[in-house]
Amino acid sequence: MKSVYICEKCDAQFESEQECIDHEKDCNPMITYICDKCGKIESYKPDEHISSYWFSIDLGTPDYRSKELDNKIVKFDLCDNCMHQFINTFKYKDNILNSNEERFDERYKLDIDISEESFNGLKLIK
Repeated sequence: MKSVYICEKCDAQFESEQECIDHEKDCNPMITYICDKCGKIESYKPDEHISSYWFSIDLGTPDYRSKELDNKIVKFDLCDNCMHQFINTFKYKDNILNSNEERFDERYKLDIDISEESFNGLKLIK
């Protein structure tokens, strides 16, 4: 049976242990981000400091009632600039930028008015 040696950094395979050891000395795989909105590409080595921030957004699989997105996984990467542009398209961007759990809970408390005959007394407090 033939032995296979695998680089721990990049998963490259070698037939000889020495080849693998020599490769690992110089192996430094690059991490590459591509902005799905503007196309900006930035590559860096894992031990380097990158000059900008990147956002990986994973919305999962939307509800089946979304015809265009039915059974599709929604994931995308945005550079810092495109993320700011994206947030600026929101009407209530201050709520997004300054959100935290306590503030979210406070904005969406329900007030039940039991004097109403029906459940129309359910009101959203702002």
